[in-house]
Amino acid sequence: TLSDNAGEHDVSAQYQLEAENERLHDELADAKGHIQAYEQQLLAYDEDINNLLNTIAVLTAEKNKAVTAHAAAREQADQDRRASVENAKRAAQRHIEELEARHAGELQAATARV
Repeated sequence: TLSDNAGEHDVSAQYQLEAENERLHDELADAKGHIQAYEQQLLAYDEDINNLLNTIAVLTAEKNKAVTAHAAAREQADQDRRASVENAKRAAQRHIEELEARHAGELQAATARV
């Protein structure tokens, strides 16, 4: 009868609602699982980025040390070169003075003989 049809319709609608509710619940659980997986990926990417930033910081510090050491070595080489030039100038001046003294001595000896 009509009331039996209405009752069956209510039961059928109730089963459909429960099935839809279960399907939506499963989809929500799947979505939560995907979100957790994406969060894990993001955490891994964040860790990778931090590791790369740390590596960049270490490499930058090493590069700066190398640049500083190179500049210090270049300055030391320049100082050594200047000192070497000064030593060579002093040695040349001493040699000139020795030659002049010998020449003066020889000139004096030659003059004394005349």
